[in-house]
Amino acid sequence: MNLFNGNLITLRSDKNLPDLTSQTSDCLQQLHTSLVEKDLPSGAIYKIILFMNSQSPDYEANHIKDLLHHIKKELHEEILVIPLFQAPLKCDLLMEVHYSTSPEWKRSFFMHSAGAVIVFNRNGLSVANGFAASNSGDCKTDASLVFKTLQQQLDETSFEISDITRQWNYIEGIVSHKEDHQNYQVFNDARSQFYQDHFRESGYPAATGIGMMAGGVLIDYIAIKGNKVTNVPIDNPVQIPAHKYHQDCLKGLPTGDRKTTPKFERGRYVSLNGEEIVFVSGTAAITGEKTANPGDVEQQTRLTIENIDELISKDNLPKNIIVSRDLKFNYLRIYVKERSDFHKVREICENRYGNIPMVWLQANICRDDLTVEIEGTLLVVKKT
Repeated sequence: MNLFNGNLITLRSDKNLPDLTSQTSDCLQQLHTSLVEKDLPSGAIYKIILFMNSQSPDYEANHIKDLLHHIKKELHEEILVIPLFQAPLKCDLLMEVHYSTSPEWKRSFFMHSAGAVIVFNRNGLSVANGFAASNSGDCKTDASLVFKTLQQQLDETSFEISDITRQWNYIEGIVSHKEDHQNYQVFNDARSQFYQDHFRESGYPAATGIGMMAGGVLIDYIAIKGNKVTNVPIDNPVQIPAHKYHQDCLKGLPTGDRKTTPKFERGRYVSLNGEEIVFVSGTAAITGEKTANPGDVEQQTRLTIENIDELISKDNLPKNIIVSRDLKFNYLRIYVKERSDFHKVREICENRYGNIPMVWLQANICRDDLTVEIEGTLLVVKKT
């Protein structure tokens, strides 16, 4: 992501190394080499996401905490280090390193027992990137605690709920049920209660709701505020907005009077400080509000790509009060439900997207009959 005149580095561990400890050390060695090559200080790094296979032999909660502390000790303390238990499809540990090289963005770091936030300020603009996590073993409890932490973070950093622009919702056992309550629906009910009417005028955040093998509930988010910010939602003409789904699309029993819908937009366009970016929400093979080609990973992958193409098309952007732009992807994240389908999905995606940086992960999608999900960011091509 390039919001702060920065970029990201993706590092994959040597798959022949025996455990997460040695794989983390391998990635850190690669990172130090990359920093030297790019002439970057370690202080430029503001976020690291660790995608890990929870089936690794040394996986346990206390050991993961030690790994996170080790990373901070190697780099610096004021950094977001986010553990996600989604197995990379090319290795057992993948390190996604976000950095900023712009001295004009002034940083403030806020640590919480259940997360952390970094706020960037520049000429009346403020951007927060933070995360909140809970892992109690019960999705309803975790969702409630995560949104409580998120509210505390927003209050401490002087952001409103309606400033949230991009949100990643990671949910252990996303389509699992507990006493007829589906975890994703439980999360959606908690999200709806938290959001209330805060997004009535601005539209909901762009978002991804995706499964994890472990870890409870974790939210990673970006919030943006400032007088000279354009921040608008993007609808997809071939998909019903998720927040308008009918009740028969929602699974399990409600936690309240009725089941609430997934509160997110298909995408958002943001312009600030001369930079323009499009966030593409997690997108799957849904036409209208129904799953298309259930269980057919190749057809679903092709339709997912078509849905994204429709969202960002030059015909669709003006319908969302966005001047048509030449856009290019600078990052894609691709979630595949079954590891055995990886090569089929990769062939289709690489034929379409070429050498665009792609991160491949194994994760359950938010519906049982969905096999793949794709999200990404695009930048406006600057004319020279």
